[in-house]
Amino acid sequence: MTFFDWVAHEARIEHVKKYGHIMIDLETLSTKTNASIIEIAAVEFNKETGEIGDTFDVLISPDDWVKNNRDINGNTLLWWMQQDKTLLSKFNNNSVSFLSSALNKFTDFYNHHTLCGENEKETIVWGNGSTMDITILQSAYEYFNKPIPWKYWAVNDVRTIVELNPEIKKNTIFSGDKHNPIDDCKHQIKYLVETLKSIKK
Repeated sequence: MTFFDWVAHEARIEHVKKYGHIMIDLETLSTKTNASIIEIAAVEFNKETGEIGDTFDVLISPDDWVKNNRDINGNTLLWWMQQDKTLLSKFNNNSVSFLSSALNKFTDFYNHHTLCGENEKETIVWGNGSTMDITILQSAYEYFNKPIPWKYWAVNDVRTIVELNPEIKKNTIFSGDKHNPIDDCKHQIKYLVETLKSIKK
């Protein structure tokens, strides 16, 4: 390892230690475990301060929505059609990935933001609901026989924490665009961190 490699390595370790948590949010066309995924987003954060780190966002090619044993629910599809049309137009105006490639990209993102394998605590992933985002993402990994990047014990549920003091979520103002999964992640981080603070008081 060269001096510059060592500096970069140490900087990555300090970065990961500063955050250590990743919020995941999916946009899907169903609520089933094998739901068709149309977008994967994640935001790195510090659960003590709420400070935001790196972000991840990838759109899934519409050509892939009905493939790979993914479920599409008619009511969910209708709901999407009733939303602001600019939400779906982004799939025509931005680069997209096939689902298998998108999973590889997320694995790279997660692995770069965890210290697993270096005798350090693994980065925790969070999802909003114990049977939604992370479960759906795990189902996609399993379909392609790809290793799930996080350990089973490194998964936390936002909704369970929020139920301990639901008023905080109700009073948290949303910033950004709803159904933009990056903004959704940041919103979830905001009320999660404030709820955790209230529990510790």
